Amino acid sequence: MYKNRISRVILAIVVSLVIAHLAHAQNQTTTLADGTVVTLEGLTYGKERQFGSRKIVPINLALSRPEDTTRDAVILWIRGVRPSAGATARMGLQPRAIQIYDEAGKEYPGCEQFVETRYLPHNEHAIVLHSWPRRTSEIRVEIGYGMRATKADTVQFRIRNRLNSNAPPFTPTALPITRRDAELSVTLDTIRNAPPIMAYSGPIERQERLNRGHNLLTNATFRYEFRGHSTAGWQPTDSIVTDSVGNPYRSTASSLYQPSGTALSYYRSDTGEPVKLGVWFNRTANADFDPHETISMINLPMKLGSYLYVPAAAGRADGIRAEISKIGEVECVGTRTQVTLNVFGGDRHLSLLLRVQNQQGRFANGIGPNEKSKWIAGSIRPPERYRDEEKANAAPHQFVDFLLDMPRGTTRINCTVAVNKAHYFEFIPRHDAVQDR
Repeated sequence: MYKNRISRVILAIVVSLVIAHLAHAQNQTTTLADGTVVTLEGLTYGKERQFGSRKIVPINLALSRPEDTTRDAVILWIRGVRPSAGATARMGLQPRAIQIYDEAGKEYPGCEQFVETRYLPHNEHAIVLHSWPRRTSEIRVEIGYGMRATKADTVQFRIRNRLNSNAPPFTPTALPITRRDAELSVTLDTIRNAPPIMAYSGPIERQERLNRGHNLLTNATFRYEFRGHSTAGWQPTDSIVTDSVGNPYRSTASSLYQPSGTALSYYRSDTGEPVKLGVWFNRTANADFDPHETISMINLPMKLGSYLYVPAAAGRADGIRAEISKIGEVECVGTRTQVTLNVFGGDRHLSLLLRVQNQQGRFANGIGPNEKSKWIAGSIRPPERYRDEEKANAAPHQFVDFLLDMPRGTTRINCTVAVNKAHYFEFIPRHDAVQDR
C-alpha cells in the first residue's frame, strides 16, 4: 500500500514535469500590438534540420553549400499570423534583431553573430542557433518582429537547453604561439581589440547587433617563416573559431582575391573562456613558387570560346590537374578577359594563381587588388552536383574564374598556373592576452 502510494506520487511528478517541459518548450504564443499572433510551434536539437513537413535546405542549390549538419544547433520553428488576414506575407521577422540570454539574464552577443534565419512559406520561420549558452539549463531568445525594424515588437521565448555541456575549457597558451610543419612556421604574434566602427551599412538592426558584440571583436596578426626564411608571402585565408563546448564564433580571414586590412578577425567567447583558432594559410599573390608547383601551358592560340579541345591547355602539378575551360569577354568596368579553369583534385582550401604572357613577352594585368601582383588570384565557383557517383568523380571539383586585362595585339599566350595548397594550424591564446587598440 505504502509502496503503491510512493509509486503514484513519483509517476505524478514525472508526468507533471514532462507536461511542464512540453508547455515550456513550444506552443508559446505572443500577441503583438497590431494583432499578429507569433507562436513557437516546435523545437529541434542537435543535427536535426526538419520539423514536420518543414525542412531547411539551401536557398540556391547552384550557389550555396549543402546545409551543415555536422554541428549541433537549436532551431526555433515559429509562425506569425494576423487574425484578420490569415497568414501574412514573408515579412515581419527582423533576421538580425535576435538576442540571446542565459537563465541569469546575461546577454551573449558573440553567439548572436552566428544566428541564421530561414524564411519559409506561410510566414513560418526557422531561427537556427549555432551558438548559445551551452552551460545553462535555460535559454531566453528575444526576436524583433514587425514590418519595420525600427518599430519591431519584441517576442520572447524561453526554451530548455537539452544540449547542456560541462566540458572543461580549453587550456590556453601565452603569446607568442608558434606552430610549424615541414616547410612553414607560423607565429600568432598579437591579438588586439578591433578599432571602433567608423562606418555603417545595411539595416539598422544589423548595425545594432554589430555594436552589441563589438567589444568581443578581435584582430590577430601572424609572422611567417617558409623553408627556413622569414617571409611576408603568406596570409590566413579561412578559419574556424570554437570553444570547448562546441560553439562556433564568427570569423573573417583575408582573401587572395580581395586582401583585407586585417589578417584575421574573430569574436571571442561571451563567457571569457579560451577559444580555439583553426586557421588555413595560403601564399599571397606576390609569392614565389617552385617549378614543380606550377602548371605551364605554352604557345596557346588566343581566341574566345572553349579550350577543352586544345591539347596543350591542360596540365598537372603537385597532385592537381587543371585545364582551361574557356576564355571569354565580360563587362566589368569596361570589357575584360575572363579565363576559366576546371580543377580536379584538392579541397576547398586549395587556391590557384594565374600568370598570362603574350607572344611579345608582355604580361596580362589583374583587376583591382590583383593589378600590381605577380600572380592573378581567381574567384572560386562550386562544382555542379551530381547524384550519380561516377559523374561526380569525373566532373571538375571546382571552377576558378580569373579577370584580367589582356595586352592589345595578343595572338598567342603562355599560361602558368601556381598550385597554392593551404597549411592548417590551431592556436588557443589566453583570453587576457588581448591588447587595446
